[in-house]
Amino acid sequence: MEQAHSTPVVEDLVRALSGVDGDAAPAAALAARMKHAASRVDEITAQVAARALIGELCQDPLNLRRLEALLVLGMAHPALLARHGIDVRREGERLALLLEHEGRTERAAAFRETIEARFPAQAPECVSVPDTQPAQLAPAPVATSGTHVRVDALLREASTAVAQGRTREALRLLQSVLTVDPARKDVARMIRDLHYEKAQKRRHLRRAWLAASAVFVLLAATGVVVRRERSVAAEWAHLPAAVPQDLATLEARHAAVDDLLERRGAWLSMASAVRERSELERHIQQARTRLAEDAARVVEELRERRAQADLLRDQARLAAERGDYTQARSSYSRALEIADADWEHRERTERDTAAITAWLTARSTSTVETR
Repeated sequence: MEQAHSTPVVEDLVRALSGVDGDAAPAAALAARMKHAASRVDEITAQVAARALIGELCQDPLNLRRLEALLVLGMAHPALLARHGIDVRREGERLALLLEHEGRTERAAAFRETIEARFPAQAPECVSVPDTQPAQLAPAPVATSGTHVRVDALLREASTAVAQGRTREALRLLQSVLTVDPARKDVARMIRDLHYEKAQKRRHLRRAWLAASAVFVLLAATGVVVRRERSVAAEWAHLPAAVPQDLATLEARHAAVDDLLERRGAWLSMASAVRERSELERHIQQARTRLAEDAARVVEELRERRAQADLLRDQARLAAERGDYTQARSSYSRALEIADADWEHRERTERDTAAITAWLTARSTSTVETR
């Protein structure tokens, strides 16, 4: 069947004929929609709308609003659906089953009652076969009243099974209907729809299972990350502290941080550890530079002190040559005070100072005795 494209007129008709849920009296509301379709929709519009709705239902058999609109239109114009070979009773039962499957039982009951009242089941006519007719030319068996009763009972049971969510049982019952009455194309469509819904449920369950698995994996990974972060945080808290401008503590802290980075690889707060390592390297370099400058300054001061001590020693020797032993002893003593313990002239200067001191003492004693 060629698919007809929906038009604004058809869309308006679907909205008007499909109604809404929650009607206080579903049967009365259905009768009102049928009256609207009979009085307001002319034959040509009804034919165009029916072709469009049938085409859309071929593509989407589970579209309840369009199926309901088609049946309301067909009950208002009985000859309309007959032209397309559509049995109002069968399609009505299919709609009722689908509505019950969604829990809309009152709406389904209203459709069943209305269809039963307007399109009652026809008792099959008795077919007499002349005795002279050959057996092989006997007509195919026709449905009896017992068959209709059996089919109706099976459909009721299938409807109940669908409403209770027992899809497998409903499919078995509908297959039994086809076994009793193979001509029921509407039942075949119901079976196809239920299989489609079953497949949809399986797909939804599979997606839900995959989502749950993903959540479980995510939670497990989160737990691993949290435990790892706590372990790293505990180890970080026990690293040796660094004292500003203290090269030994700075180097110890740097070595511990560097070792932690090498062993742990990566963690959430790793960036702060990398930044601290860079800061420690900068402070260590500054401390080493400062120590080197201090050492150079000490060496320069020592060189200057030794040079000054050498100058004072030379002045003392010149004073001794002039006979000014008092000045000589003073220059020697001052040189010994300025020079460090490793000054190369310390031992000789100490002997000279002791000798001059002894001579000055002896001279002072001799002068006193002479007086």
